[in-house]
Amino acid sequence: MIDRSFFKAGHVPTLFSAFLYFDLSFMVWVLLGPLGVAIADTFGLDPAQKGLMVAVPVLAGALLRVVAGLLVDHIGPKKTGIIGQLIVLAGLGLAWFLGVHSYSQVLLLGVVLGVAGASFAVALPLASRWYPPEHQGRQFRHGPGRALRPVPGQGVRLDERPGPGDPAAGRRLRRLCSLRQGRA
Repeated sequence: MIDRSFFKAGHVPTLFSAFLYFDLSFMVWVLLGPLGVAIADTFGLDPAQKGLMVAVPVLAGALLRVVAGLLVDHIGPKKTGIIGQLIVLAGLGLAWFLGVHSYSQVLLLGVVLGVAGASFAVALPLASRWYPPEHQGRQFRHGPGRALRPVPGQGVRLDERPGPGDPAAGRRLRRLCSLRQGRA
C-alpha cells in the first residue's frame, strides 16, 4: 500500500496525467496485436509476416525510447510528450483518411505506433520530477506494473533485489521462483 507521504510529497494532477498518458499510449502501441487477425486476412499474411507486423511497434518503441529520452533531457517531458502524441495522432489520422492498402504501409504504421511505445521515456521523468528522491521510481509501481505480477498481492518488489552479503537473498529468490511456477 502507498503511504500518505507519497501523495503529499508530489503533485497528484501531474501523476494522474502522466499515468493516463502512459496507459493510453500503451493501448495505442499494441493496436496491431488485436487487429492482427483481421489485417492478416485482408492482406493474406503468413505467420512470419504477422509476427513481424506485431513486432515492429515494439521494436520501434524500444529504439525510439532513446530518442525520446534525449528529447526529454533537452526540451522537457511536456514538450516531448506533446510531440510524440502529435506524431501518433497524425499517423493514425493519415492511415484513417488515406487508408492502409499494403503490407509495407502496415509496417510503416507500426513504426508510427512505436512512437507511442516510447512513452516510458516521457511519463516516468514527468511524474518523478515532482517527487523527492525517496519516492522516485514508485509512481507507477502500483499502477500498470501491478498487472504484471505473477500472483496478485504477492509480487516481489523491485527494490528487494539481493545485494552482496544479503542474508535474505536466498529466501527471496526461492519465493520468486515459486511464484513464477505457481506454487506460492
